[in-house]
Amino acid sequence: MKAAFHFKKVMIVDDDDLSRLLAEKMIKKFDFADEVVKCASAIKGLNYLCTNSFALPEIIFLDINMPGLNGFEFLDKFGKLNNTVKEHCTIIMLSASVDTDEIERAEADKRVRFFLHKPLTLANLKAITIAISTFSSVHFSAVINS
Repeated sequence: MKAAFHFKKVMIVDDDDLSRLLAEKMIKKFDFADEVVKCASAIKGLNYLCTNSFALPEIIFLDINMPGLNGFEFLDKFGKLNNTVKEHCTIIMLSASVDTDEIERAEADKRVRFFLHKPLTLANLKAITIAISTFSSVHFSAVINS
């Protein structure tokens, strides 16, 4: 199935191997992106962004609860990166968290375009493509339920 809006590169930042694998399978099945960069920690994700400014992901799927730096700490460090990185990458929080405080915090953060509950689904990817292609210059946070 071909996505309505296709990306060159996306990144998955998640400490859980199975979550990364499932998200990658959905991305490939929907033909959402040509390349999927998988990072097992927030630090690895940030390092990738700092050392690959010539090949940045357009979308970053970011988990909240990870050892070391969590998703919110990633966002704080991401906010200090150069403008090229910040302007090129759209962040989507993808988490199993049901903590309302975490969800509200993610929705309120201007760097987060969407909050999605795991697992990533084809319905989520379709909603993302529609929202981004329709409202590409508008920031909004939303919980998309599959």
